[in-house]
Amino acid sequence: MDIMKTLLQAIIILFVLGGMSLTAQDCSDLFFSKYVEGTVNNRALEIYNPTQETIDLSEYSVVRYSNGSTDATALYTVNLDPVMLAPGETFVVVVDKRDVTGVCLDYPTWYGHLQIDVLTDPDTGEPVLDDDGNEIEAPVYEPVDECDGSFYAVHGESEYPYNEKYDLVGKAGAYYSPVYDDNRTLYFNGNDAMGLVKGSAAAADYSNVIDVVGVIGEDPEEDEFEGIDAWVNIVTFEDGGVDTFAVTRDRTLVRWPDIKQGNVSVAANGDTFNPGEWLSLPKNTFDVLGTHECDCIETNTGIENAALSSISLYPNPTTGNMVNLQVKEAVAQIRVHSINGQEMDVNVGEQVTDVVKLDVTNLQAGLYLVKVKLESGKTVIEKLTISK
Repeated sequence: MDIMKTLLQAIIILFVLGGMSLTAQDCSDLFFSKYVEGTVNNRALEIYNPTQETIDLSEYSVVRYSNGSTDATALYTVNLDPVMLAPGETFVVVVDKRDVTGVCLDYPTWYGHLQIDVLTDPDTGEPVLDDDGNEIEAPVYEPVDECDGSFYAVHGESEYPYNEKYDLVGKAGAYYSPVYDDNRTLYFNGNDAMGLVKGSAAAADYSNVIDVVGVIGEDPEEDEFEGIDAWVNIVTFEDGGVDTFAVTRDRTLVRWPDIKQGNVSVAANGDTFNPGEWLSLPKNTFDVLGTHECDCIETNTGIENAALSSISLYPNPTTGNMVNLQVKEAVAQIRVHSINGQEMDVNVGEQVTDVVKLDVTNLQAGLYLVKVKLESGKTVIEKLTISK
């Protein structure tokens, strides 16, 4: 018995001194469920509780490993508020760029009451076009001349009607990092690894880091994909062509439902970023924030039916031109995106009982994402494979 006890103690010491940690179990701790790297100061992270217990968020922190850094100092760390996060619930943290006066504020986080107009090139004055040649409409701001640097005025709520599409502030559970020189955690860009830490500071050996978006110690600006300052997704087409798409810059990311725990990637260990854990949506997609669908809910007894209403697509995969979408609730909107986020041309029929027919004649063979917004306000996303 003494031999076994001594052996167990030795194993524990090896884990501690070696900077190692026991492999986390599914549905056992918090993880990031959403990531928003949008226009100017539209930055947000959603934290999800997949466990059967209510968790005190004050025991956790969010950290930023900036531009390939291997440590996260106090300047790049925020301790979360003492919020009790129930099982199956989410908590959204947003960079704090609110200003009721609108004076001397750099680009504010979008909050719904904004002037929407066609974006123009600041040098040429010509409209900015998307990949399909269409003009891009987005919020615009008025410059404030009396301020030093590039500062802009926030429009008052009475000037422009509320538009939920452009409201990130309304999704926030808490705001952090209001002054860049005091705290820089939530001013992340696509080449910064963002970590979720159990405790008030990240350990040097990463032993208390429980989830990371990106790779600690890696700056993707320096990798083989020149000009893409973000982690990427490599897509191989049927004709043999290869393309790379930025995943962590100018995108909204949603963790797939079958992801049940965080993933910590460290460059020194030879780790790489796994874009397959994330659904990649166009930037400034805010309506997915606030709820999360996770397979952990199915196995967590004691949790009431908190999961989003499930939908099913059939036949899936399909070789034809018609797909049935079965859903138990009334549908408000259906959109179909390619795997790199481009919205596709799909004819959506009327909902008859619990079935909506999708005409996918215009879609080529490949993987697509069907995003269903229900009248209850919930959003559900399913994969659709077309094999024509």
